[in-house]
Amino acid sequence: MKKEAQDILEELFVRYPDIKSCREDIVNAFALILEAYAFNKKLLICGNGGSASDAEHMVGELLKNFKKHRKFAPNIEKSLLNEPELLKGLEKGYPAISLVSQSSFITAYMNDHDANFIFAQQVSVYGEPGDVLVCFSTSGNSKNCVNAAKVAKALGLRVISLTGKKESLLSENINHFTILIKGSNSTRLYELPDYL
Repeated sequence: MKKEAQDILEELFVRYPDIKSCREDIVNAFALILEAYAFNKKLLICGNGGSASDAEHMVGELLKNFKKHRKFAPNIEKSLLNEPELLKGLEKGYPAISLVSQSSFITAYMNDHDANFIFAQQVSVYGEPGDVLVCFSTSGNSKNCVNAAKVAKALGLRVISLTGKKESLLSENINHFTILIKGSNSTRLYELPDYL
């Protein structure tokens, strides 16, 4: 892993000391994603409820610049030299697909089939060997995420799950990493008053 990547991880563990308990899994998952991108693979990302928002957020950060400007490869920059407005307006991103954002597909599929296979169906279409499926699930037992992980595993994708429980259906059915985020049972930052 390059020094720059190591520095990013070190900064992460300094800023968020609570995640040091899953340091090894985070480092390994990070390396897995870097390897996938090095071989021109993509990420497929899913989750339900708040985890769906996490999936969308992760995709949003990958499709555009995050903390620093990412340059295009020299051959792409050269081909855009005659289009300075495009070259100035575009950012290098990384291929990532949110499996939660395709409302037309999701509603059509739910109308005809079991909703527990929504993500699995998309993985069966989009997924290719070497791609990475990232599943966000607080319980680790979300059926549609578990089914997606099973299909991903069968198709040769690698799977990362971020969950709040060490033992879960996701951890049993993935072929790579489950990152346990401790304290997931206390994710509510405040209690709403009874009248709301």
